[in-house]
Amino acid sequence: MTEMALTNRMVRYTKEQHNKSDKQVNAKLALVLTSPALYGEALSLFEPIYAKIEHLLLNDGACCDHPQLRKVAPLLAKLQRTSSFRADMAFYMSADHRAQIDEIRGAGRPIELAKYLKRLNDLAEKDPVAILSYVFHMYSAIFAGGFILKRIVSKAMGLPRESKEGLQTFCLDESCSDSPKRLTRELKRILNEEIELSEEEARRCIEEGLEVFRLNDALVATVQGTDAWKNAKYDFCKRWIARPLVAAAGFAIVTYYVWRISGQN
Repeated sequence: MTEMALTNRMVRYTKEQHNKSDKQVNAKLALVLTSPALYGEALSLFEPIYAKIEHLLLNDGACCDHPQLRKVAPLLAKLQRTSSFRADMAFYMSADHRAQIDEIRGAGRPIELAKYLKRLNDLAEKDPVAILSYVFHMYSAIFAGGFILKRIVSKAMGLPRESKEGLQTFCLDESCSDSPKRLTRELKRILNEEIELSEEEARRCIEEGLEVFRLNDALVATVQGTDAWKNAKYDFCKRWIARPLVAAAGFAIVTYYVWRISGQN
């Protein structure tokens, strides 16, 4: 019997948790995409995660010389997202807002983000191969569904059809001639064919996938505690609840005057 590829095992093992995570993200995305400032804050939660992964595996990071992890480094250099996230954060948030967020992040908040970064640092020290789980799940999330997400964000934010401003998170560097789909396939190929793991290492890598989604879910949940969330929720309610009330009031007034006029005739 043919052995199942590592990435297929990773997907199968996390399928249930992945579905739960998708539901949580989609529920919040509906409101997040009504506010540029809130969307910028949401990006700022995950920018440090991608920055940490890329720091650990590229250049002089703690894992750059690891015999297995360095096999994915050349591809990760093409996929890296840190500067793209920062460009979109600058697009959606004012300089003062970004400074405020930087201060909050510098203070180690939210705690869920600090725990996420600590997990990556701990793995880099004690079980580096498990970081492959983060590389696979986090970059697949950006690029496998990136085209659809890019269109959703563009439409929700009212961006010009051909513009890439505000959408850099989902765009490859212009110097890269490969498509996101091709690079995602290449990531799978490297993990399945080039990376050499013992069964025990593969098991730890696969099981870490559940932690990836749990940490992501905890981070996504923190978006509800921000002023930007409260403001977006208030604006949303005012826009979609007040309008029917105004319409109903207008209808009542018109009906009243029609009745008065009819009664006078």
